[in-house]
Amino acid sequence: MAIFAEHDKESWDIRLPQLALAIRAAINESTGHSPAFLMYGRELKLSLDLMYGPETDVLDELKSSVEVRAYTERLKAILASARQSARENLEIAQQGQKFLYDRHRKDVQFKEGDLVLMANTSGSALGKWALPKLASRWIGPFRISRKIGPLDYELVSLEDGAVLSSFHVERLKQYHRSSSCIRELI
Repeated sequence: MAIFAEHDKESWDIRLPQLALAIRAAINESTGHSPAFLMYGRELKLSLDLMYGPETDVLDELKSSVEVRAYTERLKAILASARQSARENLEIAQQGQKFLYDRHRKDVQFKEGDLVLMANTSGSALGKWALPKLASRWIGPFRISRKIGPLDYELVSLEDGAVLSSFHVERLKQYHRSSSCIRELI
């Protein structure tokens, strides 16, 4: 949405219906179907479809209640098949995403009392770990005061003793005394 609003910061909200239509009509990479197809059992009719597509709609041609029931049963079968296909595609996509994530993931564990550095994400809503060019990427050191969950830790600042709660292990790295010497030189 940020990219969508980048060129028109004043009236981007007026164009939200266009963005919603684009999202609903686009085929999702993970499911292999558009959200509209998964919801309604058919693709949305866009303006080009109305201009150049068939002049009549299948629903307009249904004459009797028998035809409506037959159409409803076909639609149910299409939706069931589409949902099953989407589930299978999502499972495959999740496995691929897990593989890509696990390639760079290290199993890191800290103990109470360990000294760590924390990723500096202050002032950044631009994305994961985005910082101004010359800002320090890591701040600290902090002491691990306790383990909150399997991957989350509570920290205590060595500077002022402030307790900082719930930091994911991915935002932490082991502190080595030699790294402070390098920081003092800069």
